[in-house]
Amino acid sequence: MATAAITTPTPLKRRLPLKEIARLSLGVVIIGGILFGQQAFGMITRDARVDPAIVREGLVDVLVVLNFEPERFHNERLARLGMFSGRDGSTRRVRLRQVTQDNLRALSSLPWIGALEPLK
Repeated sequence: MATAAITTPTPLKRRLPLKEIARLSLGVVIIGGILFGQQAFGMITRDARVDPAIVREGLVDVLVVLNFEPERFHNERLARLGMFSGRDGSTRRVRLRQVTQDNLRALSSLPWIGALEPLK
């Protein structure tokens, strides 16, 4: 009569070594940082970009201050969030009119915007 071999289950620690789990976790964190880091940074720092003098209800007119020379993409993105009304002395200072409060939050969440000031 043949005897059945009894196998003992491999402990979880042996199947998933700590070193591989650490590498996998680090990879997930790096990929997440690449994919969502810019949006997360923008959302965390958005309150620092908005001048307290900007009215927080209804449509507002704002001056968008950029820390770099904008390219076509940046101008088109700004024009989607408000009515493009020209420049204010420099290509880095863009006037936007009739910006809704939702679009104001979206503007302030963009990490490439330096500041939002009230348009006088």
